[in-house]
Amino acid sequence: MTKDTFGPTRYIVLLQSLRSSPDRLEAAVRSLPAEAHDWRPGEQDWSAHMLASHLAAAEAPFLKRLTRIAAEDRPSLPWFGPGLARPDSPDPLPAILARFRDEREHLLEFLSGLSPEDWERPAVHETMGPTTLALQVQNLVNHDTEHLGQLDVLLRDWDTRSHA
Repeated sequence: MTKDTFGPTRYIVLLQSLRSSPDRLEAAVRSLPAEAHDWRPGEQDWSAHMLASHLAAAEAPFLKRLTRIAAEDRPSLPWFGPGLARPDSPDPLPAILARFRDEREHLLEFLSGLSPEDWERPAVHETMGPTTLALQVQNLVNHDTEHLGQLDVLLRDWDTRSHA
């Protein structure tokens, strides 16, 4: 990807998307009754509590990854998933939502201080291969979008289930 593709306007769009995720997550959770917070539509599906737990738990590893790219020369980045960003926090959902918001704000502060050159710093991801800080931020946006989409499906399934 060229620098023309990931220019300052693109960085702003990525930051706006990241900034909106805590609000979107809270709005989706608020639209569910409390008894639905731990409901799983299927055996392999995650509940709202699990989705929020995972998103909150992923913030620190993502920030660590981005910090390494900004500070090191072409760092090797390990893959991480639900085993590290665990979806099983015992904390109540309001505390998880607050933690996600706080940690996301910290991540946004870090990103907002980067220069355009920092956004293009290279790294090598274990499964994605050559990448840049900007592409890893896009990866985080995609991660948010994936799990917020799962929450939308859960909401729809809950509504269908409760009206059946």
